[in-house]
Amino acid sequence: MSENQHEENLKELSDAQLAKLIQNGDESAFNEIFKRYIRLIFSIASKYSAESFEKSDFVQEGLIGLLSACRTFDENAGASFKNYASLCVERRFISIIKKASQRKDTAQNGVVSIYDLELTADSTTDPEEIVLSKEFLQSLPHKYYEEDNVHGAIISYMKDFDEVIESLNNFLPYVDNWATCDLMSPKIFKKNTERLLPHIHRWIKSPHTYTVRFAIEMLMSFYLGDKYDDSCGQLVSSVKSEEYYINMMIAWYFATALAKNYEQVIPYLQEKRLEKWTHNKTIQKAVESYRITKEQKEFLKTLKIK
Repeated sequence: MSENQHEENLKELSDAQLAKLIQNGDESAFNEIFKRYIRLIFSIASKYSAESFEKSDFVQEGLIGLLSACRTFDENAGASFKNYASLCVERRFISIIKKASQRKDTAQNGVVSIYDLELTADSTTDPEEIVLSKEFLQSLPHKYYEEDNVHGAIISYMKDFDEVIESLNNFLPYVDNWATCDLMSPKIFKKNTERLLPHIHRWIKSPHTYTVRFAIEMLMSFYLGDKYDDSCGQLVSSVKSEEYYINMMIAWYFATALAKNYEQVIPYLQEKRLEKWTHNKTIQKAVESYRITKEQKEFLKTLKIK
């Protein structure tokens, strides 16, 4: 089963079923739970405030609470996953504020930043007890797959461009699966495409599979539609690799580009500028897309290389 088919199948599962998959080690079920519950985390976080705490601090703690809910949920206990997850997130917020206020060197207001909290010996070995701090972001590689996903989610919501780039440069070499890679899509990049492009050029030349995949994904996410420039298409088509997850992302890029910039991108298939496998996979994915017209799909089928 392809990664995209697996993603689609996960969308059909209930929260409880996803939690069970996470407990059994599924490496992509947490991504689906994350997408479903990130708004709930923001909503709960909005109810809390404390001096020296930023909203991003609460969101980070909320992600740990969500992870804890996934790893400990028992559907036979009677509570729905949503109620249980909400409780776990609330407990994280209350716990971290309480820990901060109990520190001997607490400031006069009784609260310190999450980044000033120390990690205990136990918290470094159990992902459910990790206090997200600078030490967590720097403690690479992580032991647990879920920690990598939380790390990637944190990067996606950072608000400082330079901090995001630094964090990605530190983290990308340790990304070892497509799910964690594809989870990351820093919001700050949308308004900084010119500053981002040189970093994409550097990442796409990396010998590391998922750094290259991430670079192509960023081109797909932020440089199509009105932002399209054929230099980006040329950059992606210049990537030659035997790695499945790189070639799949190349095909995904061009299939998406066909949906958004059909006239500019169709020459890549007409002139056979892609490797045979990637060429045919691009056509397959485009034909499966609802954003491609019937007439375009029929024409694309004629371009398949046999």
